Amino acid sequence: MKKHELTIWLIVALLACFIGYADAGMWHSENAEITGGTVTDNSVVRGDGGAAGMQDSGVLIDDSDNVTGVTTLTVDGAGESSFVGPVTMALSHITKTADATLTAAECKNTVINNVGQSAEMTLTLPTAAEGLTFLYEISTAAQTSHVKAGASDKIYLDKTALDDADKVSNNGASSEVLDSIRFSTFESGSGAWDWRADTLHGTWSDGGS
Repeated sequence: MKKHELTIWLIVALLACFIGYADAGMWHSENAEITGGTVTDNSVVRGDGGAAGMQDSGVLIDDSDNVTGVTTLTVDGAGESSFVGPVTMALSHITKTADATLTAAECKNTVINNVGQSAEMTLTLPTAAEGLTFLYEISTAAQTSHVKAGASDKIYLDKTALDDADKVSNNGASSEVLDSIRFSTFESGSGAWDWRADTLHGTWSDGGS
């Protein structure tokens, strides 16, 4: 048998083996095995524990290398992240129209508005902790709204410290659409966190306790 004929024979044999595994619904690699079932087109396959088990996922990478389906992406704080090209991040918009205590999840990179507010309203902040930040924006004017710190927390309004549990107020008599203020947490001591409130538009004042 000539050398080139042997090479062709080996290629055909390898293809036949691969097709045989595919027809049986089985794929093998050195450390992984997928048996039976189906895998969604373009999905990222992940481990399923046990003896080299694998499973489908909701994360998709399309043929143009666009990634979708990621619910939460956590980056190690000690590492670095860099991006080439534009990065688009969608902010969640939350509507509050009556007294409520905000959750930490509602204060993570969100916009909170008062669309439809019809009476005075107080929003109480969650316990100050690392990584909380949100924009509070007036969408319905002529209604007084307050944002209040928790019992053990303090708000620094435009760098002025208010008393513990005091609130920042936007008076309905002078409020206008798009009056806005940004709240975020900062480390005020070793392991201690408080809130800062930075006025962007409109009049925001110390509303007391």
